[in-house]
Parts: sequence; C-alpha cells; structure tokens
Amino acid sequence: MKIKRRTFLKNACLSAIGLPLSLSAYARNKQGTTNLYVSIIDGNDNNPGTLTQPFKTIQKAVNIVQAGQNILIKSGVYNERIVLNIAATQQLPINIAPFANDVVIIDGTGITWFPASSTTPFNGLFDLFNCAYITVSGLTIIHSTYAGFFMEDCTNITIQNCQTDDTVSSGIGVWTSRNITINNNRVHLACNGGGEECITIATSSFCEVKNNEVLNNGSNGILGGEGIDAKQGSHHIMIHHNHIHHLNSRLGIYADAYDTFTHDIEIFNNRVHDCSESGIAVASEGGGLLQNVKIYNNIVYNNLYGGIEIGGWTTVAGTTVTPIDNVTIINNSLHNNGDGINFDNVHAQNIVARNNICSQSNGLELVVGATPLAQITIENNLIDGNTQQTGSSAVVASAGFVDALNQDFHLQSSSSAINAGLFNLAPVKDYDGNIRDAQPDIGAFEFLDVIFKHGFEI
Repeated sequence: MKIKRRTFLKNACLSAIGLPLSLSAYARNKQGTTNLYVSIIDGNDNNPGTLTQPFKTIQKAVNIVQAGQNILIKSGVYNERIVLNIAATQQLPINIAPFANDVVIIDGTGITWFPASSTTPFNGLFDLFNCAYITVSGLTIIHSTYAGFFMEDCTNITIQNCQTDDTVSSGIGVWTSRNITINNNRVHLACNGGGEECITIATSSFCEVKNNEVLNNGSNGILGGEGIDAKQGSHHIMIHHNHIHHLNSRLGIYADAYDTFTHDIEIFNNRVHDCSESGIAVASEGGGLLQNVKIYNNIVYNNLYGGIEIGGWTTVAGTTVTPIDNVTIINNSLHNNGDGINFDNVHAQNIVARNNICSQSNGLELVVGATPLAQITIENNLIDGNTQQTGSSAVVASAGFVDALNQDFHLQSSSSAINAGLFNLAPVKDYDGNIRDAQPDIGAFEFLDVIFKHGFEI
C-alpha cells in the first residue's frame, strides 16, 4: 500500500540551504563554458565562485548558474537543501558533480521544508522543478526528511553515479517528467518511515532506469518501499540491468497503473532477489488500464512470494475492475521463490509466459489463480519442481544451472533448457548480451560452448 501523490507543495520561496556539489567528470570546459566552484571548507558566498575563490554553498552556485556552465563541488559535508529551477538546452547543458573525484555529501539532518501541519511534503533534499538538460553526477545524499533526489515537470535530466542513504520517501523520485535517465546509482534505506518507492517513476514518459543498485528499504515504512516502480500514467519506461535485493516487506520491481492508463513498460536484464514479497509484479491498484508490458531476461530468486506475479489486488475503495492487457513474460530464470509465475488477476487478458525456467519454488512453479486460462498462453517453459499448469511444450526436468546455490544461473551443457525454447518474441540477446540463435534456449542465458565463449578457441 502506498500514498499516491495528489497535491504539490512546491514552494518557490523556500530558504533552501545550498548544497555544495562536485564535478570532475564534467570539468571538460567546452569552448565558452565557465565552471562555478563550491567548497564548504574554504568558500564564501560573497566570492566570485572561481577555483581559488569558491562559493561556500551549492545553492549559491545554483542561484546564478547559466546554461552551458558546470558546478564543481569540492569535498565536504554540506548541510543544506538544494532547489533548482533552471532550463538549460541541449546545446548548452548544465552539469553538477564533484570536483576532481572529491567526496561530496549532502546531509539533510535537521532540515525541514514544509509546514508543520503537513505530513506529506513531497519534494526532495536535492529538488529539481521545471528543469531541463541537467546532469547530476557523483553526489551522496543522506538523512532526507522526504525524498533524496526529486524532480517534477522536468525534461532531459540525468541522475548518475550518485548515492542516497536514509530518506523518508524515495531515494530518487520522478514525477510528471519526460526523458529522464537514472543510471548507476545506489539507493539504500529509502522509504524509511514514509511512502512511495525507492526509485519512483510516476506520471512520466520516456524514462530509463538502468544499472542501479537498490537495497534495504526502511524497516519502519508501511506506506511504500518497493524497489523500482513505474506507475500512475507513466509510459514508455525501460527498467533494465538493475540489482534489487533485500527489501523489507515489499517487492522488487513494480508496474502499477493505479487509476490512470499506464503503458509500454519494459523490464529486462535485472537481478532481483531476497525481497520479502514478489520479485517482479504488475497490477492495477485503482482500476487504471495497464497495457503492453514486457518482462524478459530477468534473474529472480529467493523472493518470499512470486518470482513474477500478475497481481489482482486493489488499494482504492470501490475499485472492482483491475484491467491488465498484453503482458509478455519471456526468457526469465526463476529459482527458489514462493511461487514461480503467478497469474492472479481475473481481468487480465493476452498474457504470454514463454521460455521461462521456473525452478525449485517453495510453492508451485506456474500458478493459474484468478486469471482465466483462456487469456494465458503458456508454452515452452522448463518446470523444475511442482506446477499447477505446465502449458504446451513444457519441459519438465532439472533446470541444469551451473551453480544455483551460488547464484550462477548459466546453463550446464547437459541442461534440458538448451534449444528447447521458441523463437517467437524471444529477445535477440540474452542476459549477458549474447545473440540467441534460431532455436533459443529456455531461461535468461543462452548456452555457449566454452570453446567459443570468448571469441577464440580455448
């Protein structure tokens, strides 16, 4: 159950504490570009912001930065809140990052930015509103009263190589935005006492969430805490190559229409394990249509409930219809989950489960619950354990993993999954990026003979 965002409490007049940022990767000084420097140790906001006379706060630099400039932040702990409202351009972007690989920490201890009467502040310790063409790299955010990084009504924003630790709400939250990239960040102890998800993509479009590690959500958060969620009207979202693990009382990756048409979401090449609910799930909690979801090449193991779940639950009073249409679940490797794949939505239609390995679940491998069997195509899956429904052309055999105990889910040469899949809708490449042939293997990995594995004979 999650608090859904309904009001915006953005206050343009906030006396935000400026958070110093650092830029090393972007200190390339394109022709005509000027760097602004920040140092909590020897800076002064009355300085001109040069390398030898830096500002003291990040907010000071943010207040005067112009399109085409970089903000480079020197090492230190910056106890301030950063608020950006800057529209740069594709030709003249703004980059904010540590200086020369310095360690920059933005600490929200003691900082609040919403009325005492409000229990839903929204916004973040590093807050972007109506911004464009900004890249934020290499920063660490800790102890935020609400979100860590938060953006609203933004376009063409990248958050990369950053860390968040101990945020009451999302580590990274994206709302009503477009063309957003969330890349190679570490989100730890998010949703620690509050709602939303560790990484939230809400009412947004054309966003990419990739290469992130999400772990250990807050133990006392009862209103949210899923790992990565694309929800509530979002569309054309790619969630891939993420590592989500050890989440308390919540699932790993979620696509939820809530009460708004949500569509065209791809969830692929992720590793999801040791979550206290399902590994990957799709749902329509408030009756909005969820349509066109592709789930492929994922490795999902040791999760308490389903490895992959077509959910039928609701969280909105009066919701009686939870529509889901056109979901493909193809070439995933599932091991030691509560169930393998669970079809539990009475209104779901056009569901395909093909070329998946469902192995050693604690319950059943394929569970056809509420979803009408006529709406599910189940074919060419490998079943290693108990099953309710095998579907057509099922392979009932040992999965033949190299070493499942140590989480190596590549195939042994003797695996029955080899050449047992169907080509129809199979991903062109496997989890490792290897090309599948015309007779693909079942599961996330295509078997390669070791002789040719590295492109030359061994």
